[in-house]
Amino acid sequence: MMSEAKVLQALIDLFLRRVSEAERELVAALGGGSGAGYWRLAGVPQRGKIGFNRYCFHGRGCRFTFSDVTVDYDYGAGNTSDEFDLWRLQIFGKQVDEYADYVASDSFRRDFDNARRQGHIEVTEFGYRRASKWFSS
Repeated sequence: MMSEAKVLQALIDLFLRRVSEAERELVAALGGGSGAGYWRLAGVPQRGKIGFNRYCFHGRGCRFTFSDVTVDYDYGAGNTSDEFDLWRLQIFGKQVDEYADYVASDSFRRDFDNARRQGHIEVTEFGYRRASKWFSS
């Protein structure tokens, strides 16, 4: 069984992998751009379908629905997509059987706060990101 800190690490890694997948699909389908406000500047529809997947740009981010899970994320400074917050991780984790109980537990918030205090997660202008001192394997 994984330690709770490793469960948090795996959840964040999975969330960011799915965000990266969404971004690759968006860039390929929408003409090579992405980021906060790109859809407005490029005249891209705010909502749409890419194959069987759906997207909806909002505020600073995007909600991308795959066949198995929806990932909602905001763009960070410089329109990066490597940031997350507790709420989005929790919403994402509730959809994945492996993480549903964990994100509903007190351990989730405690582990997140501990990871931040220990320097594994750093605060950004718009949320959090993995720090250079990410968990050791």
